[in-house]
Amino acid sequence: PDLGVAEVAMGERFDSLELLGRGGMGEVYKARDRRLGRFVALKFVREADPDRVMRFLQEARAQARIVHPHVCRVYEVGRVGARDFIAMQLVDGTRLDRVAPDMSLGEKVQVMREVASAMHEAHRLGVIHRDLKPSNILVERQEERRWYPVVTDFGLAHDADLEQGLTKTGAVLGTPSYMAPEQARGDRASVDRRTDVYGLGATLYELLTGVPPFRDTTSVGTLHQVLHEDVVAPRLRVPEVAGDLETIVLTCLNKDPARRYASARALAEDLDRYRDGEPILARRPGLVARGRRWAGKHRALVVVSAVSLLSVLVVSVLGVRSWSQAEGRARLAEHLGQQVKDVEWLMRAALMAPLHDTRPEERLVRERMVQLTSTPHALGAHGESLVHYARGRGHLAMGELEQAREELTRAAGLGLDSPELNLALGKTLGGLYLLEMETARRRGGPEWVAEHARTLEVDLLAPALRALERGQGAAGESPRLLAGWMAFYRQDLAGAEAAASGAEAETPWMLEPRMLAADVAHARAMERLGRGDYEAARADFLEAARRYERALELGRSDARGHEALAEVWLQQADLDRKQGRSRKASLSLALEASERALVASPMRASAHTKRALVLMNAYRAANPLDGNEEPKRLLGEAIASASRAIELEPREVLAYDTLGFSLFLRGLQVAREGGDPGASWDESMAQLTRALELEPAYPWGHNDLALVHRWKGNHQREHGLDPRPEYEAAGKHLRLALRTDPRYLFAHSNLAELHNALATYALSRGEDPGPDVERALEAGQGALALDGRFYSALNEVALAELTRASYLIDVGGDASPTLTRALDALARSLSINATAGRTHFHVASAHLLLATQAVRDGKSPETPLADGRRALEEALRVDARCADCRVVGSSLELVGAEWARRQGRSAVETLLRARAEARRAVALYPYLEAHVSLARASWKLAEAQPLAEARVALSEGLRQVELAMRLDPDQAQAHALRAGLLFMEARVGSTQEEGVRQAKAALARALEHNPLLRREYIELIRGLDAMIQVPVAGPAKWLAPVEHPGVIHLQAPGGERLLDTQRGVKPRQR
Repeated sequence: PDLGVAEVAMGERFDSLELLGRGGMGEVYKARDRRLGRFVALKFVREADPDRVMRFLQEARAQARIVHPHVCRVYEVGRVGARDFIAMQLVDGTRLDRVAPDMSLGEKVQVMREVASAMHEAHRLGVIHRDLKPSNILVERQEERRWYPVVTDFGLAHDADLEQGLTKTGAVLGTPSYMAPEQARGDRASVDRRTDVYGLGATLYELLTGVPPFRDTTSVGTLHQVLHEDVVAPRLRVPEVAGDLETIVLTCLNKDPARRYASARALAEDLDRYRDGEPILARRPGLVARGRRWAGKHRALVVVSAVSLLSVLVVSVLGVRSWSQAEGRARLAEHLGQQVKDVEWLMRAALMAPLHDTRPEERLVRERMVQLTSTPHALGAHGESLVHYARGRGHLAMGELEQAREELTRAAGLGLDSPELNLALGKTLGGLYLLEMETARRRGGPEWVAEHARTLEVDLLAPALRALERGQGAAGESPRLLAGWMAFYRQDLAGAEAAASGAEAETPWMLEPRMLAADVAHARAMERLGRGDYEAARADFLEAARRYERALELGRSDARGHEALAEVWLQQADLDRKQGRSRKASLSLALEASERALVASPMRASAHTKRALVLMNAYRAANPLDGNEEPKRLLGEAIASASRAIELEPREVLAYDTLGFSLFLRGLQVAREGGDPGASWDESMAQLTRALELEPAYPWGHNDLALVHRWKGNHQREHGLDPRPEYEAAGKHLRLALRTDPRYLFAHSNLAELHNALATYALSRGEDPGPDVERALEAGQGALALDGRFYSALNEVALAELTRASYLIDVGGDASPTLTRALDALARSLSINATAGRTHFHVASAHLLLATQAVRDGKSPETPLADGRRALEEALRVDARCADCRVVGSSLELVGAEWARRQGRSAVETLLRARAEARRAVALYPYLEAHVSLARASWKLAEAQPLAEARVALSEGLRQVELAMRLDPDQAQAHALRAGLLFMEARVGSTQEEGVRQAKAALARALEHNPLLRREYIELIRGLDAMIQVPVAGPAKWLAPVEHPGVIHLQAPGGERLLDTQRGVKPRQR
């Protein structure tokens, strides 16, 4: 492409420029970002026209604010020479209009549902696209054969946060066939989110019928149709279109914005209802609406017909109208005001009564609110505004903030503007802000929370503060308390605390000042926790708990207060975990508080979700492997609570996530007990997928779904199946989590863990684990760059080094440097959390490898063996049911036995300890490595025992090999151990020839699955060849391993080594 000066300048940052296409605004190129090593789409403005450049830059500003998987990401904006550019996500997709003929009806609806959800996120940020059409939506075909849409080209987007627009002159911008009437008129003031709803409907219309809603030979003709003609119903073009789907489309395409869906989210929800076979909310226009539409089209006739009647009535009405309306307003306001006071004091009395179910009082309030709705008046919009205001106050009194916002906003929209209305609206929006912030902290890392906080500040916090400012002077409100709320929302915690204290001194019987003081302490604790000041945060959490408890002395049936107290104790429990302390006391208090919230409000979905979270964490803290039934009960109740929350609020994202993760934990429990976890994990993935459908930009949801896929892969690996497809699915979701929140700590750490699992799997197949080791180290270091005190990430870095060390030992290399790095990382981890049992286990594993290498090199392993045993003691002190610890303990004893043999000492006692440890592992959890460990210990013990006892050990070893191969028929170590056991059995039995034949076949299969075992089992290879070529009378003398716990040395009686006739195998170089 001819970029001139720009191409030269861009070459320092980007290369491989390839023209992708040209449009009205400029050109788009595919390029490789040298700095970040990724391909991007570079968009250049075509010319230096000021309006074009401004729209170009506005596109970047608008689109960069939107973080959603179905919206094309903007990475940066720059300038080279005289040309501006945007670097964007490169979407490997095709325009929707080109692939639509290949899509099923269900796929079309699914794509539009996801696009509508994406546009809802844009609208929440104040961005209106204004040019939605099939060619501005790219779709990719994913692995699951599912279409994945991405909205592009925000070049005409209007950013509501920018005071100036680019269409002040009334110019018409957009594509006529998909343009809303208000846009076609150039009526900038009327362009809002409903304009994009029209564009979504026009796009769906074309997907269903194959043609846009309006199309003429000229743009002017098309605009005339948009403004004045009715759209042809989809079923007249395609009779197979479902009636409900036609209603949805026609609702979007209504020429009156007020009669369209109020938001893109409402459209997405109706599409969900259509897909689920549920009744949709949209309705076809009735007779009145159609008559109104007819009157609009034939306005002259209607005016002429009505003018005579109107002129007769005007004179008679005019004289009394003004007086009657003024009196009516006063009377209605007084009546509704009294009703509102009754409602609020009824709820206040209910909250301050002893702890009880407040539903009877709520029913009374709802009855009063029905009466409010039916209050007769003849005051038109003003009267309706007063009714909506009263209903809003009623919802606010019951803590129903979304409903309160809807009613109060309607009241304001109808012209009501009083201090009382603004105060109620400010309280409502402020409450929603706090609720959304708490929810955000449960959905992502600090950076993601901060990004959402910026959005919430625009959508909720700033409007709340404006409303509270205008609410000053409201009747019956404490000025100090109002000042305290405003200070709190401005994050002036000291000012809020002082105001709350003053308000309480004035009205000590009021609940609100005490709750504000508690909220301040909680906010301060979260602030210090975010800075990593754990001890200060702990003190503030305790103070917050004390203040909430003090507030609840007044509001004993205040479900919101009990739920807030539960959240404080839940955060304290998480802090306990980070500092290596017991969580049980904090979780017990959290559970008590959440259950009191449910006594007060049994139908409160958020309280059920909170209880489910507490129970899920209590299960994890209770050690589900200790044989106690209590953890299972806790997990069952967590699942039930989360399910109940979803029944009460089907769009509660956190409830789906909590249910999904609890089901995942149940699957782990089933697997540990030897059962099939598939059903639990499939249901877990379904619930987590639902959470992501509701909120696609949800990093914790992707992270949790990745964990399910990874553990499903682990289970498959333990049962002889290839885990890599599940591991790849896990990686996809972790990368999606990091795309949404690049600083999401747990996603980085879990990605390191995933690559460690892939590296371990490669090593078990005799493959070089190096590539996945490097990826694990990269991800682990990424986590540590975010939090250098995150001990789990340090453990993953260490585990990657341990896998590398195992490979080096297997191929005869020097593992000392990598083991030193592993132990350094583990030492750092223990300095942060000395009570993490898994860290001590990894330390023991490192010392096992050091000891193995020492024996291989003819050096004493006593120091690493002693260090390894001490580390295992610490690990088992934390978790006495650690089966992995017993496996490593058995291996340590086998290495010790080999060293004893080399020193000419008896190894029987050491080998007995090795077998005892392996037996404990099998008893704790009969998984593959435990069976292999016991088979190896039995084999080594048999070669050191008298003939009669050796037969018993051989029998046990062969039984364990059989159990291992039931789990994984292709497990290489199991086949190699079977070869050794059969060979020894042949030597001590009477069927030598058949036993040797079976042993050779087993060893060949082992080497087929893992060629690296050739070095480990070289002496067995030589022994088998020698057995065939030079038969030796009498039993062979078996010795413990030299190179590795699994290496065998076979000697003839008298210590003479059997002949080495293995072709193509060189003796080891010492």
